[in-house]
Amino acid sequence: MTAGHASDGPYGVDLLSSFGLKMIEVPPAKTRAHVKVRDVFEHRLGYPVDKAVRSLIKAQRSDVVLAFLEPESIFPAKLKRLPFGYGKKPLATIACWLTEELSQLEPHQRQDVLKRFENVDLIFVFSQNQIPLLVEYGVPRDKLFAIPFGFDPSQYSFTPQSEKDIPLLAVGFDRGRDYPTLMAAMRGVDEELLIACKEGNLQGTEVPENVKKLGVVPYEEYKALIHRAQVVVVPSKELAYPTGQTVALEAAATGAAVVVTGTAPMREYFDETTARMPAPGDVDGLRNAINSLLNDEQLRQDLGRRVCDHVQSHYPYRRMWSLITDEFARRGWHN
Repeated sequence: MTAGHASDGPYGVDLLSSFGLKMIEVPPAKTRAHVKVRDVFEHRLGYPVDKAVRSLIKAQRSDVVLAFLEPESIFPAKLKRLPFGYGKKPLATIACWLTEELSQLEPHQRQDVLKRFENVDLIFVFSQNQIPLLVEYGVPRDKLFAIPFGFDPSQYSFTPQSEKDIPLLAVGFDRGRDYPTLMAAMRGVDEELLIACKEGNLQGTEVPENVKKLGVVPYEEYKALIHRAQVVVVPSKELAYPTGQTVALEAAATGAAVVVTGTAPMREYFDETTARMPAPGDVDGLRNAINSLLNDEQLRQDLGRRVCDHVQSHYPYRRMWSLITDEFARRGWHN
């Protein structure tokens, strides 16, 4: 059995049950008093503790504890020093930002962060390029395993080109988005860009007249926009982890042609046969990539169908959780 920290199915985690793993989970805090105490206590500590404490007995009965994402693994890692609960159980975490965080720190600061994870037995990352970096920073190689991120094919599927009435779309508000480069590239694009992001993502950036800001949109509206888009552009900075891959994969799954920044981690998901991939910070390259797709319907449709087939074959959620299950089995943590 596996104790996880996500029973409601984010990122398809419920698929673990289809591979013979039974999910054990404690419900989140519900009463006002519980929520208030939890929030105050966790704010002071700087990481989650409530669910980890309430999972002690369940962890005792489990074969593996899976923490999603890094913050959820910090307190269980501390509790592994106990002779019960987490003490004798393998602890795995799916990490998103750890590599980038470590890259921004001085060596002595890195050691302080790494101490939080020294009792974590397995760290999953979303791109291979992070593994040599983490090893360089001091994480043992045998604790690392790269898996591809995924998408939900039941939510994102091919839509005929005739139904796509939004020529150009950009979505996302994580810290890795490079909207200044996109705004500069839009000076020289005749088509209008719809952009759904936080106002802060564009702060200090001059927004051209051919850019329409939608703000942060609800999920159902986001999904509708993705399905209606002909071209989806995901500009990103060169970070250690893949940033923007969620939007890129979901857009690609609908048959949209995608333009993604050619960062090292993103090149593990796409190549020049499946996407347009200008270099980080390359305004002219980004503009040319956008214009080439907007001005050539056949090219746009061909690229959209090709990338759709690519992501539908390689990146459904099921593959991500299958690889995680296989790695647990390889380590002898479950049958």
